[in-house]
Amino acid sequence: MARSAYLIGDITTLGLESNRSSGLYAILYLMGIVSISLALTNLLPLPAFDGGQMLIALCEWISQRQLRPRTYYRLQLVGIALVVGMFILLMVVDLRHFLMIRR
Repeated sequence: MARSAYLIGDITTLGLESNRSSGLYAILYLMGIVSISLALTNLLPLPAFDGGQMLIALCEWISQRQLRPRTYYRLQLVGIALVVGMFILLMVVDLRHFLMIRR
C-alpha cells in the first residue's frame, strides 16, 4: 500500500513537472483507477465487504432461512480478521520492499 502511494506521488509529480494538463490528466486517471479498484475490492465475497453481504443474502434466499445473529456475528469477525490479515501482509511486503531498496 505504501508502494502504491509512493508511485502515485511520483507519477503525478512527473506529470505536473512536464505539463499542467498532462499532470491534471495523470491525477484524474489515478483517481479513477483507485476508485475502480476500491469498488472491485468491495465486491469480494468476504463477510466484512458488500460482496460478503450479497453472498449471505443469496445463501439465505436459497435456503429460505435467515442466519442466526450469532452466526452472522461470527462471519463478520472472520471477515474483519481476514481484512486485517491482508493489511498486515501488505505492510510486511511494503516494508521488505523498502528495506531492499535501502541496501
